[in-house]
Amino acid sequence: VDARGYLGLVWKTVLAVRAQSVTTSEPVPAFEQQLAGGIPSLRGYDVGSFAGDNLAAFSAELLLPLTSPLHIGRFGLKLFADSAAVYASGDALGDQRLRWGYGVGTFVNATVFSLGVDLGWREGGGGPNAHVQFGVRLR
Repeated sequence: VDARGYLGLVWKTVLAVRAQSVTTSEPVPAFEQQLAGGIPSLRGYDVGSFAGDNLAAFSAELLLPLTSPLHIGRFGLKLFADSAAVYASGDALGDQRLRWGYGVGTFVNATVFSLGVDLGWREGGGGPNAHVQFGVRLR
């Protein structure tokens, strides 16, 4: 399941939320396990920081476009918070520890592609925990 919702707020600001769930009833081989970390699921952590049979991920972004939608591309800023857990098949999501990431970023949305650069931090501390991540998506 991948569910997304968008709510227009004041001054062209948009609240974007996303929930992802991938579950299996049986253990899967390591090469088919779900990964948490990075832009797709948990910013502030390296891509693939966590692996497991099942994945639950949640994200909220506050998007502030700075240019008009009439331009070729739309540039803006965002604040985000992500939460995710990966866990073994047969285990309950309610028993898992959700990891958190949060941060700021920029985006450019054009007709055929989207670019994003995010500076994310993971929960807690201990060691370096800021990560810059770059994402490109073709539409």
